[in-house]
Amino acid sequence: MKRLILCCLIASLSSIYAFGQQDTLQQYTGKYKFPEGSVIPEVEVVLNDGVLVMNSSVGTSALRHEKDDEFTIIGLNGSAVFKRGNDKDKKVNTVLIDAMGYTVSGNKETSGIRAPGIIRVILPVGSFLKPSA
Repeated sequence: MKRLILCCLIASLSSIYAFGQQDTLQQYTGKYKFPEGSVIPEVEVVLNDGVLVMNSSVGTSALRHEKDDEFTIIGLNGSAVFKRGNDKDKKVNTVLIDAMGYTVSGNKETSGIRAPGIIRVILPVGSFLKPSA
């Protein structure tokens, strides 16, 4: 019985750690735009099966966490350092990439307020049209 309880406890803690880690990695995801004339116009950082992946026009690579906001770009033997804003939330807003002899800095694209969609209401025709007399 003790083994069963221990196994359940370990499984619970493992899943809590995994979900917590995904939430932590989620803060880095998004599209980062680089200045005009940069080697690459943009990168997109996504979370794929619990692993951060960077997609760009030069290829796709997994990111390995090193410390704090610093990652190794495994496929390019480079580094990605995420920077945070000075606001109270300290949200990630910039990435500095050093790879293949190039260093570029890009800002995270923020999604603006989306316009509301069109709402269609279907009314029976006879409900508001009256025959003319």
